[in-house]
Amino acid sequence: RRAAGEQLTTADVCGEIVKPHTLERKCSYVHALPAEGIAPATFYASHAWKYFFADVVSALEQAVGDDDGIWFCMLINNQHETVSMTYEFLEGEF
Repeated sequence: RRAAGEQLTTADVCGEIVKPHTLERKCSYVHALPAEGIAPATFYASHAWKYFFADVVSALEQAVGDDDGIWFCMLINNQHETVSMTYEFLEGEF
């Protein structure tokens, strides 16, 4: 159990929030959300799994506008399938 206020990395958010939320449907987080409010991506966000998630979100809030869509791989890619992706796949467009 985490201490109150303990920062989560993007890896923590993926493992503790994204994967459990999408486990039943085995889909991406975006596909588990209602379709309204999901915008086409106008920005691609690259991150390291060890970054604090709150810092990533804060940086994105400063970098993009309210109407912009962000391709954030942790939320767009089906995290239940990423373990089977080859290096070549991850190296290219996904």
